[in-house]
Parts: sequence; C-alpha cells; structure tokens
Amino acid sequence: MVRFVLCVVLFNACGTSSGGGSSTTGGSSGAAAGASSTAAGSSSAATLVSSVGGSSGMALSSTTSLSAQGSSGVAPASTSSSAPGSSSAMSDGSSSMVPVSSGMTASSGLSALNDEFNDAASLPDWTDLLPALHATDQQGALDINSTLSGAMVLVPILLNEVGWYADNQGPLLFKSVTGNFVVEIAVNVVNRAAPTQAPTGAYNAGGLVIRDPTSTSPGQQRWVMYNMGLQNGTFAREAKTTRANPNGASLSTLFLMETTPGIHNGRLRVCRMGDTFRFFHWMPDETGWTEEAYNTASPNPTQPMGSGAGEPSPGVVPPSGGNPGVIQFVRPDLPQTLQVGLMVGNWGATSGVRGEFDYARFAEAEQASDCVRAF
Repeated sequence: MVRFVLCVVLFNACGTSSGGGSSTTGGSSGAAAGASSTAAGSSSAATLVSSVGGSSGMALSSTTSLSAQGSSGVAPASTSSSAPGSSSAMSDGSSSMVPVSSGMTASSGLSALNDEFNDAASLPDWTDLLPALHATDQQGALDINSTLSGAMVLVPILLNEVGWYADNQGPLLFKSVTGNFVVEIAVNVVNRAAPTQAPTGAYNAGGLVIRDPTSTSPGQQRWVMYNMGLQNGTFAREAKTTRANPNGASLSTLFLMETTPGIHNGRLRVCRMGDTFRFFHWMPDETGWTEEAYNTASPNPTQPMGSGAGEPSPGVVPPSGGNPGVIQFVRPDLPQTLQVGLMVGNWGATSGVRGEFDYARFAEAEQASDCVRAF
C-alpha cells in the first residue's frame, strides 16, 4: 500500500524533497505544469452547531444555507440540507480545540517543526483543532507510528459533510507558523472500511489546511486548502480558498485537477510568500515539482466551483493563448501567524476515508525558487 506523505517545509529556500520515507516517486524539480479537473457536480451541505465526542451525530441547523461544493456559481439564498434519512455534520466554529501540547510557533529554524511520524511520543507536538470530528471507534482514528509504522493515521467521524467547505470543518492537526514558509506532505488517501482500497465517497480527501486562528462560523472562516483524493466522482487534487462573508455562510471557491485514474497518493507543497499562496505537486508518475495550473483538456477542464465561484479569486490566472494559467491564491486578509496542519474529510461519508501521512516538514521561504528547492 502506498502512503501519502505530508511534508511541511518552512525555509529560506523551498524545493524538491527527497522523499524521506515517502512511497512517492522522487526526482528533479521543475516538472511541467498541468493536470485535469473534474466537472462541476452537486452535493448537499449543512452547518455543524454542536460538537459531540466520538462517532455520535451532530445537530443540524435549518437556518444556515450553504451551496453544494461541487457546483459552480453563487450559493442560492434558500436553505440547504441533507436528504431525509441521511446523517450530516456541521461546525459552529466554537473553541473545542484540544492543545495536545501548546503547538509550536516558529519564525526561524522551522525544521524544528518537522515530524517523520516514527515516534508516537510526537503526537503532543500537534494541536487538535476539533477532536469531536475525528473517529474514536476504531484503531487508527488518530495515532502516530501505531496503526502504520512511520505514519500518522487520521480518520474523520463517519457522517456526511464532515469536511472543509464554507462554514463546515473537519479534523485538523496543526502547528502554528509565522511568516513565509513552505510545507510539504506525502499522503495516501484510502477507504476507511477497506484501507487497501481507494475511498468511494464524494470529496473523500486528505491534505493540508492553512487557517486564520480567529476563524469562526457562521460567516467568518478564512483559510486555504490543498488536498487529494476522490473528489467529484474522479480522483483529483483540490485547491480551495475560503473567505469571510458578512451576509451569510463563508464563501469557498475550489479548483479540481484530475490525477491519473486510481492515483490517490502523492506529495503536496504549499508555499507562502507574503500574501500569495502557491501549490505544487509531485505525483508517483511525475519526476519533479509542478505548480498547480488549469487543465483545459476535455472532458473535465478546470473551472471554479463552489459558493464563492461567482466572484474572482485573486491570484488565479485562467488559461489564455495556449498558456495553462496558474492557480494561486492572494489573501491579504490572512495574518502573519497561521495554523498549518493535516486534514481529512468525507463530505459524502459512504464507507468513509482514512488519511495516512508519512511525514510533515517545514522551512522558511524568502524567494520564489525556495518553493521548489530540495530541503
């Protein structure tokens, strides 16, 4: 079984990682950009109004409307909820955070934040944002170097809409980081019920969330995300930006870039330079780091989707004249110190999802070349 490795790198130069225990393919930096995206689709959303430990359900609110994250355009004003008889989860943004330790803030020497996940004693170095949203009813709900040697395993509770979209949230294990940085992960996203197989539910994914610590629901979520898994019916990487909305639920805009069919593991990087967040991938069938870009090939060209898709996403450059464009997010609203961490989510629970992270590494970034340098 191949595992995804999450590597968070914060340094003066951000570049190619040598794998460090990851099962993904290594190689030189600078692979050509471009991947395909999934077509828009539709799924229901809800808002978590209470946190209940373990695998218990969470109450739904009928007063908050969210658009389906797989759909393009602006969310309708009418209330959205799950179909009768289905279970859902929502988040009110209340402070249920469990500091497994204090969470380390670093502005220099960011390699001190690295975790190779080969020692169970490192779990207290991570802060658990929403402990009620990860499972407790099975082995590997959250552990390091236990369920899998040399890996963190993280499993969300088996409810629909436990994931990062608009005001909804999912499990997040984070460390606090100040200033410019690069974070890299290698992660394998698998089926919770059959971990040798791929997930089967919509937006069953694992990856990175980079979040403003003051974010709350409703309407005041501010974060970016980069992940991979089974998305809107196909395997894809997802880049998402979520911003505050004074008139209702927070607004999420997402971009999907299809992977080679069946591939649900790989290495991901996010590089922060000032207000700009850049996204890079190194998949098992690639030979270096590639910056995330539009895929214009049919049948599933990249397009903005979600409740915020009706408004521009600063930093995103659509393709033009044969140029594939680029997917970056410019977020001047995000503070210097952010929560940088590992996420999993199962928007469509079905059989659920499990994230297997091989490592997390951090380094400073001072110039653009740092985003893809070896460290």
